[in-house]
Amino acid sequence: MNIRRIVLAGAFCFVALGLSAQLLPERPVEPIKWWEPVEFPWATHKTDTITVYIIGDVMSHGSQIEGALRHGKPDFSTFLNHIAPDVESADIAICNMEYTLAGPPYSGYPSFCAPDEYTIYLRDIGFDVLLMANNHILDKGYKGLSRTFAVLDTLKGVQYTGMARNAQEDKDRYPLIVVCKGIKIAIINFTYGTNHKPTQDWPKINRIDKADILAAINRAKEAEADLIFALPHWGIEYKFRHNASQESLARFMVENGVDAVIGGHPHYVQDMQWMGDVPVIYSLGNAVSNMDGPSARTGMAVTLRIALATGEKPRILAPQYELLWNSKPGEVEETHTSIPMRKFIAMPEKWHRQDAYRLMKEAYYRVQKETGIHEEDTETGSR
Repeated sequence: MNIRRIVLAGAFCFVALGLSAQLLPERPVEPIKWWEPVEFPWATHKTDTITVYIIGDVMSHGSQIEGALRHGKPDFSTFLNHIAPDVESADIAICNMEYTLAGPPYSGYPSFCAPDEYTIYLRDIGFDVLLMANNHILDKGYKGLSRTFAVLDTLKGVQYTGMARNAQEDKDRYPLIVVCKGIKIAIINFTYGTNHKPTQDWPKINRIDKADILAAINRAKEAEADLIFALPHWGIEYKFRHNASQESLARFMVENGVDAVIGGHPHYVQDMQWMGDVPVIYSLGNAVSNMDGPSARTGMAVTLRIALATGEKPRILAPQYELLWNSKPGEVEETHTSIPMRKFIAMPEKWHRQDAYRLMKEAYYRVQKETGIHEEDTETGSR
């Protein structure tokens, strides 16, 4: 979010519904509690669009952590620095935080635990919403989950969703409702499962359960949300195309009022389709990781542009796509960094290793061929 524009103005509560509108403050002097929604004066001004910028899986493999700690103090500044201007300029920026904050000792795959500074970095470059419903959130058990909750609750200026400590918090956070330029957007986040099986009802990780998802959709409607976005963690890993289960669930959500579906988890960029006027993008792939294989090193940022018109329901325009490459140490930067692929195809001189440049270039064209998603569609507004 462009933090220079925002001034906090007031507060109101959805007492009767037990719902809270999570607005997107810049970096307030005092923490904004999730049950104390606020409005902004510019929310009543006439505006043409809202931009929602979404990336996929933010991973914390062992070599990523080692690279960030190479000079002693945690430094993640190269990880997403090449897309940070897009994050900052978006009205709302969202990513999937696929690791725990369980404290040291830190660890990578298969049990992810990263330094707190990693999430602080995500907040500081402008991410407004963190998605927590993913298969790695219980990697350090309930003790690690409890600390993850505690750390996230101390961070000013960023919200999270996909998990809840108790029934009331589940009702208040599922969906998470953000308000931007006077428009309420409900965010529904859930996962197919967790790598470590839940052993108790609470805290809860949102799972694929149609009754539970439908209840969240209905709460969004009761809160008079203008738009409902579903951000599922689903699908089969390392596949370019979605499966029947994903499509069936997407159709169920669309039929019940969801306005956009943007998925993650497969570690590959997957195809998209329109269900009527609803865009369904099945997987954004990896945003930053240390995975091998050119297709697993490719991710995608999608920008949803919401057109606003007086007296009309906000309308989602054709999504804008940007393919990303998960660059490893020594290729472009000293350590891991994600780069816009098309931009860096035009800059071979920026590469320290030409073999890596060629690999990235080949992956760029292959992913578009396999998924049917083309960056050129962004320029033409193609559907």
